[in-house]
Amino acid sequence: MQVARSPKVFDAVVVGSGAGGGTAVQRLTGAGLDVALLEGGPSLNPSTDYRSHNWPYEFDDRGRSMNALLGGNQLPGEPYSVAAGQEFQWWRARVLGGRTNNWGRHSYRMAEWDFRCRDRYDYGDNWPIAYSDLAPYYSEAERLMGVCGTKEGIPSLPDGDFLPPMKPKCHEVLLGKGARKIGMPMIPIRRAVLTRNALGRPACHWCGACNRGCMTGSKYCSIQYQIDPALAGGNLTLLTDSMAREVLTDSSGEAIGISYIDTRTGEEKQIRGKRIVLAASSIETARLLLNSHSPHHPQGLGNSSGHLGKHLTDTIAVEGTFGLLPQLLDRPRVNEDGVHSGHVMIPWWKYDRKNEFAGGYHIEVFGGYAMPLLGTAADFANTLPGHGKAFKRSAREHFGAYVRLGTAGESFANEKSFVEIDPNGKDRWGIPTVKIHFEWTENDYLMAEDIQTEFRNLIEAAGGKVYEPPPSAKRRRGGIQPGGAHIHELGTARMGTHREDSVTNPFGQLWDSPNVSVVDGSTFVTNPDKNPTLTIAALCLRACDRILEEGA
Repeated sequence: MQVARSPKVFDAVVVGSGAGGGTAVQRLTGAGLDVALLEGGPSLNPSTDYRSHNWPYEFDDRGRSMNALLGGNQLPGEPYSVAAGQEFQWWRARVLGGRTNNWGRHSYRMAEWDFRCRDRYDYGDNWPIAYSDLAPYYSEAERLMGVCGTKEGIPSLPDGDFLPPMKPKCHEVLLGKGARKIGMPMIPIRRAVLTRNALGRPACHWCGACNRGCMTGSKYCSIQYQIDPALAGGNLTLLTDSMAREVLTDSSGEAIGISYIDTRTGEEKQIRGKRIVLAASSIETARLLLNSHSPHHPQGLGNSSGHLGKHLTDTIAVEGTFGLLPQLLDRPRVNEDGVHSGHVMIPWWKYDRKNEFAGGYHIEVFGGYAMPLLGTAADFANTLPGHGKAFKRSAREHFGAYVRLGTAGESFANEKSFVEIDPNGKDRWGIPTVKIHFEWTENDYLMAEDIQTEFRNLIEAAGGKVYEPPPSAKRRRGGIQPGGAHIHELGTARMGTHREDSVTNPFGQLWDSPNVSVVDGSTFVTNPDKNPTLTIAALCLRACDRILEEGA
């Protein structure tokens, strides 16, 4: 097959256009570098392609496909396999902007002890960097993304540089009173949402459809905040519909470019760069590197230690606990959609005591008035008696009185969770696919059980009624969800101090080819209870500064 080779050599070639790729593009082009950005999916114009203000009945299947434009667990022609007897859901956003199009925008700093898990818990592993190494980059990322919140002085959740906080919704005020009774600190949530005009963009107008993309750019998305400005600056070449196949290396084993498939034509092409920056997501980056064979790298580029693809983790998610707050029954209708999901959160508060598990978790709050979606009627039918007019009247009375609690729990790498190339799998372009292995540990199950207990405690302390899930043989211990459910998969190319037990150095550079930098979640050593996007951006800024210091 003839391969189209571009003679131009870019200062840097970036693969992936989400938080890591967008931040890399912004930093490197801003410093004057000539950068190419490869995105496997199509282009997207937020002002015309987002469907934030459409009603459910305007979508196929009455709302079932409301988010289909932005990604999913199954993509046509792009299969993956999961080891027998295991579960993992690999959610991918094959579109410009990646997951920043519809991410939850939770933006939390890791605490100092999150980098020192082995020292603190005698469990998990220490990171090769400390909080102090990332603190200035956290501040910069918060300012670039527009993170709102309040300074609380909570040891488990370091303060940052915030825009004004969001005000709580009615159900959150009631849950907050219950939380205080039992010693839980409920605080304004920290999210990359503009609560006032900033960064040349308008404040959030509280339409509540954030998970379908923000047409006004009032929440961080790499397209609006980073990629479009970089294109306007003239230093960025954007190549969409360009699926990376492998990292190319020269006769010495050093990376020199990317081989990719033009998915519109099926043609294989090559692009050259002095620096290669990988931000394709943890599993996709591992797949790309494992597929990058050469005489110098027979097991894949970056895999001389044998750790590439290992240490896969996901944030712990559990089946949300539902409750009813009778104080809110049949109340007057008000416009309190606000930001999609919650305006408050409960950071990890049991850090100063002995727990049955290592790590911690935070609690997220859902409820209030919001646009009914597919499944809303089924939720009412599962909890309310009757039919016809009586059922409708009861549904109206109960609408807005239900609450649901969610979580993000810390997890640690284990030897049974990893990705490898599936010897029997290829995608529609002939690129070998991945096989995912994933298992939760006893520590994870103990945490999940504790989470469920505290969910019930909180709802009852607020005067609510807890709805226990019906018995089911499919229910996992502690209601823990399958791996991948939180869409926070991390690890696979972990950073370290020694090349023998890691894939990259503390700056995200491959030990085997230091001109390759990994700036997505692959380099994480542990999976903290803090949603990872802010840390990905901070690590990326630090990695890009190292690139600039060394000279592209």
